[in-house]
Amino acid sequence: MIIAAPAQAAAQSTGHSRRATALHSTGRSRARTTARKAKSGAGEHKIEASLTIELGPPSTALPATQTISLFVPSSIHDAGAKLPECNPLRLQAEGEKGCPKGSQIGSGSSTGYTLGVVEPLKLLMYNGPGASLLTYVVGFDPVSIQIVVQGQVTHPAGGKYGQELAFTIPHGLLEPLPEDPAWLLTLNATLSGKVGWLRSSSCPPHGWSEAAKLGYTNGQSLSLAATLACA
Repeated sequence: MIIAAPAQAAAQSTGHSRRATALHSTGRSRARTTARKAKSGAGEHKIEASLTIELGPPSTALPATQTISLFVPSSIHDAGAKLPECNPLRLQAEGEKGCPKGSQIGSGSSTGYTLGVVEPLKLLMYNGPGASLLTYVVGFDPVSIQIVVQGQVTHPAGGKYGQELAFTIPHGLLEPLPEDPAWLLTLNATLSGKVGWLRSSSCPPHGWSEAAKLGYTNGQSLSLAATLACA
């Protein structure tokens, strides 16, 4: 989902995030990415990207993650228009078989904390209609979960970032069962370089700066810093 070279990210806070950092003092957050370049025609390079986030141990005292924002350098762009599209309604209704061949662009895993236990989650990522990226989240125990999280691609005005991938966690993941909230613990996802949903016309030897931000339901946020490089 986010792009960078193998490296450990430094976590820093924004706004009220000093408190957020303190809440995670027993855990660790890191973003690391690996990038692999491959010619994809017209002088473009396909980028393989992965994001890893590790938060603190399970605790109901932690704020719940509500948004995940990923920032992409201006030299990198998505190639969604060149790939088959998956309809989010069909994905929700039929699961992975509802998406056309070639539309899956990545995969991963995650863990959440609900009902006093840790639940493993499977992540399947698809190229969505227009400027979007679909993540199909599947879990079975202790709660049955099959839900689509749709990420929107926007273009921030000014600055060094050309695109922002913004994901809002739906209510079905924030509260899988009535009055039983859930917390994000870990996230490990990869956009496949073979598919090349992210592409660049150049691979600078010193890589790019990269950033992500988690937003919490209580208004706090936590920033992650990472770097991007082509292998």
